[in-house]
Amino acid sequence: MKVTKTKPKAIVAAPSKAKKTVSTPVTPKAKPAGMLITAVKTKATALGLTPGKLTKVDLILAIQKAEKNTPCFGTGTPACPYTDCCWRVDCVI
Repeated sequence: MKVTKTKPKAIVAAPSKAKKTVSTPVTPKAKPAGMLITAVKTKATALGLTPGKLTKVDLILAIQKAEKNTPCFGTGTPACPYTDCCWRVDCVI
């Protein structure tokens, strides 16, 4: 019996089938929706104000003045005492 020596074959790794991972974007906690600018303009028009090109903040302040309320929207009062204000979601939260 004749024994022949053979070289060991190189082990070739099969191409890996990497799983495709889908990264889910991290989104910040959603802020509750406030009043849309169209609704703000409608409210202003109902009070006799002309919205024109006023920003939402300026328009809300004008509405607060027209309603004889404290024009405090967006002033950063941390403990706002006006809990029933219709602008509270846009302003404080």
